[in-house]
Amino acid sequence: MKIERNLEWEPNFDNQIDIEEGDFTITLTKKEVEIECNWDYGYGGRGTERMSISLEQLENLIKELKAS
Repeated sequence: MKIERNLEWEPNFDNQIDIEEGDFTITLTKKEVEIECNWDYGYGGRGTERMSISLEQLENLIKELKAS
């Protein structure tokens, strides 16, 4: 797992932390979490899928999970 911290970008860009493992990259900012997956099936095709969730919503879900 590779963790890259970019915490000196503000005010021009949002500070972020990137976590990379294989074909997956998780990008954390103060506003959201983005998960990206690069896939390659050879002749079956290749591409990238992305999903994001607000940091606030993720924090609330983690709190809910910890409280259960």
